[in-house]
Amino acid sequence: MMQGTLADMTITDLIQHNCMEQKTARLTLRHANQSAIVFFQDGNMTHAVCGNVEGEEAVYQIIRWEDGEFSLDAGITSPKTTITQNWSGILLEGARLLDENANEIDQLFDQPLVTGLDTMAQKIEDILKEMGNEITGFVAGMVVGMDALPIAVYSKEKEDVDMVSAQMTLLLKLVDTSVSKLDSSIVMKDNLLTARNAYVLMHHLPDKKHFIGIIADRKTAVLGNLRLMSGIYSERISKVMPR
Repeated sequence: MMQGTLADMTITDLIQHNCMEQKTARLTLRHANQSAIVFFQDGNMTHAVCGNVEGEEAVYQIIRWEDGEFSLDAGITSPKTTITQNWSGILLEGARLLDENANEIDQLFDQPLVTGLDTMAQKIEDILKEMGNEITGFVAGMVVGMDALPIAVYSKEKEDVDMVSAQMTLLLKLVDTSVSKLDSSIVMKDNLLTARNAYVLMHHLPDKKHFIGIIADRKTAVLGNLRLMSGIYSERISKVMPR
């Protein structure tokens, strides 16, 4: 049995770990006066229950829990199947719902609060604009936390920022986990995804808690220029981020 707290290992990380390790196990979670159970079968989530809610909706509920305890019992099979969707899709949807909920909370206030974070976001956006002018074929740039929430965005085209941020974060976590399992001494600074019409480059900031995501047109972008600029501007952005 493995035990711990959600402050040390988030629910998202626990799900990724069990699925990527092809585990068959039962994950028990406790938060305040609530409890939940998630079952894994050969690396897939097969069943989840939280109170009277089952399946994917139960997972979306528990993803919101930021504190509590967990225990993992290996080799315990699921009593039923209430989840059929791929685990990565569930996590992406969970990240979208979290961001949607945050937006709803913001709308409860008649006047938005102007904080130091607003100033920081504006400074980072200005830096992203400068970076965009230096990168051939630049389409969009963003600074995103490893919780998949974007801090600042600059785009020359209309993009679904929340979805793109969630997809980038999930991919970056998967790559980092895979590389660390192969050799824990390897430090990944960036990861490049080649799509049909675009390059997507994700470059870690020095704090490892955030990254720059850059989308560039594949026909006109120069990979050397793309990687060089991401390195230069990651240093500039890191100086703006809070210590």
